[in-house]
Amino acid sequence: MTLIDEIRNPSSSLSTFVRHELPGRDSVVTRWARELALATPVPAPTTLDPSDRPRLGAAFEMRIGFDLADQAPYPDLLPMLPPQEATRVLIAAGIQKVDIPSPTPDGLNSWGRRADWDSGTADGFLHRDVWNLSEFAGLLRRTGRPDRQQWQCLYRIMQEKVWPNSYPAGVADAMPTLWHAYLDGGRGEMM
Repeated sequence: MTLIDEIRNPSSSLSTFVRHELPGRDSVVTRWARELALATPVPAPTTLDPSDRPRLGAAFEMRIGFDLADQAPYPDLLPMLPPQEATRVLIAAGIQKVDIPSPTPDGLNSWGRRADWDSGTADGFLHRDVWNLSEFAGLLRRTGRPDRQQWQCLYRIMQEKVWPNSYPAGVADAMPTLWHAYLDGGRGEMM
């Protein structure tokens, strides 16, 4: 049984939990449906391979995560990157190193959102970066107890040998389109 089937079945445990814990969900969903009906449709990229859609969704979700974060997001992922690569991605996402009295061992809590950051000014490489990070995170999630040094080495290998030729043209077209739709419509609602 899928998650959607569970939600649609009013007697399922999940549906009961959602009804109990989120009693106002129907009014929220109704409002969202009204707003979606009024929204300007985002043009579908014609070059996007249908098999890339789930991966595009995961990468785009990660891109939004970097945008909305007040400090370094993805504490399970960023320590597995070579430190200079994690630094480069965080800076590109508008997150900077800050001085704090007691940083965590991985140092992720010593990063904070730049006060002057404008999400619309991030370089175009950040879209490609999150595509690659999302792919890397997918591999990492399948590992029980990852060894940091091995994963940092794997990241470097993928960065040099796999990723230079694995950013599909349809994804490269779709990410900026989705990003601008998010900036123009959805971001303000989340802030």
